[in-house]
Amino acid sequence: MKKNHISIPKPNSRFHKVICKECNEENIVFSHVSTIVTCKSCGNTLAKPTGALAKFYGKVVGSSD
Repeated sequence: MKKNHISIPKPNSRFHKVICKECNEENIVFSHVSTIVTCKSCGNTLAKPTGALAKFYGKVVGSSD
């Protein structure tokens, strides 16, 4: 039995490259974070959870597809 009409679900989440506002360090952050994410070098907040997509506090440079 052929099931070509059934599409494969694709995830809505991805990983983003975020540049810190203070030290310009590049960090990789998940789009649906569940805890507050801080910068590895200076400790500045990069992302906060909102229940769905995270709120980013930095420049999002790119993402994985």
